[in-house]
Amino acid sequence: MLLLILAAVLVQTAAAYALTARRDVGASFLATRPGPAEGRLGTAGALAWRLQRGTLLGWSLGFLLGGLVFGGMVEGTADIVGDNERAREIFERMGGQSALTDAFLATMVSLFGMLAALYAVGSVLRPHGEETSGRAEPLLASALGRLRWAAGHLVIAFGGAALILLLAGLGLALSYGHDLGPVLGAALVQLPAVWTLAGLAVLLWGAAPKAATAAWGAAGLCLALGWVGPALGLPQAVLDLSPSATCRSSRAARTWPGLRSSR
Repeated sequence: MLLLILAAVLVQTAAAYALTARRDVGASFLATRPGPAEGRLGTAGALAWRLQRGTLLGWSLGFLLGGLVFGGMVEGTADIVGDNERAREIFERMGGQSALTDAFLATMVSLFGMLAALYAVGSVLRPHGEETSGRAEPLLASALGRLRWAAGHLVIAFGGAALILLLAGLGLALSYGHDLGPVLGAALVQLPAVWTLAGLAVLLWGAAPKAATAAWGAAGLCLALGWVGPALGLPQAVLDLSPSATCRSSRAARTWPGLRSSR
């Protein structure tokens, strides 16, 4: 058996060396199929969509499924919290001012808003990665202007953030079973904060490209302030440093005034 294995290894090694001499460096034995005579992506926006569509689809599915899961937990919020006053206080500080159910819903849409900011920052910085990797150079060396090239990515970044928040709100409302309009509105209330962080990423990318990745730090800090800050009992003045602070509590709670009456 060992002799058969050794013979097979020798034969395969000899065949590999023989085949290597019959092809170009880095090329395959099968000829590369030629592409179409004309490119299928005629605009900068189409190229941006091609590059980012997979990421947007993944985030969209994740937010929709997340909304469905958390929406199904709304009715059991009281059982989850129980008599833990500290837990009630955390929920209310993170997103609600009235009933515990309202606080839970406000907390969830606030969390989705903070996560959507991560998507937006990553999408804004995608063209920065194209630049640093050299893949954007052939495009920018042509008649395509830098602003038009960047605009395609920014439309997907800002529009995609609105889409995934809408899907999160839709999942919450469908699974919860009440007040589709108010819950969708509460989810979209988070959009200004998300766009603020996305705008910061655009500013850093344009003004200081080497520091563009600092936008991840800003998004992470806001996530920490919004999610971990209330649990640590940080002062409200510190929590208000996050752009999402203005989109929580009062504005989110006012978006669904019918929830208490529906229950």
